Amino acid sequence: MIDKKLSNIDTPLIICIYGIINALNTKIEKITLKYPGYKDKITILHLTDIHLGAIHQKNSVLKIVKEAQELEPDIVVITGDMADGSLKVKPDWLMPFDDLAVPILYVTGNHEEMNPKVDMILAVNATQIKYIGRHETYKYKGVNFIGEDFGYDLRKCLLDVKSEDGVPNVLLSHIPILDPEELGRFNIFLFLAGHTHGGQLFPFQIFAYWANACFSGLYSDKTQSHHCFVSEGVNNALVPMRVGSSRVFPLITIEGDK
Repeated sequence: MIDKKLSNIDTPLIICIYGIINALNTKIEKITLKYPGYKDKITILHLTDIHLGAIHQKNSVLKIVKEAQELEPDIVVITGDMADGSLKVKPDWLMPFDDLAVPILYVTGNHEEMNPKVDMILAVNATQIKYIGRHETYKYKGVNFIGEDFGYDLRKCLLDVKSEDGVPNVLLSHIPILDPEELGRFNIFLFLAGHTHGGQLFPFQIFAYWANACFSGLYSDKTQSHHCFVSEGVNNALVPMRVGSSRVFPLITIEGDK
């Protein structure tokens, strides 16, 4: 009887310990995509769902920057939920990002609405991070990056934003509401998103899977011409644990087809 009671206590405790340790371990996911006629080569580090606040602060950013430097990307993109809304993000927490010495692009997610959003953008503007969330574009190494904040009608905005012919158009937005089959309508080669956390904790994977057009990882259309990548994110929402998901640093290379 005592052993059975101990077993009932041990199982959730073991799961919690595993979840905490797993949330600290970074999975590097490397992907190469071919774009016909592209003359250059670019490697993008895709960060999302950093969730700075009561749990994750400057030390978390220092760890992110250290890991990012080891990967040597050409550019870093952050697709929302840099804040979690529990505390106002201080500009000092973000300053380590300046040590990356590569362009860093940023759009907001749903959690910035709780921060509030204007304070988050002010904190970002005190650093070298470039905020492009209001339908702005940024060109680098022959790639056209398009930024859309959470809260806008993404399809309507993409009809108004200028994509470019003959170059890879990369969309940065938080929630993966467009699947690859729809991206061709807007001339988008690659859509980078987050939000789902890969479900973060079992069994929430089931709900996250059904609630989003794309759930986790790389999705491509039938012609392999349009792609969506959904990262499971860097940090965690609400609790610092992951069970059935990973802390992910996606490293995506775009190169020509020859």
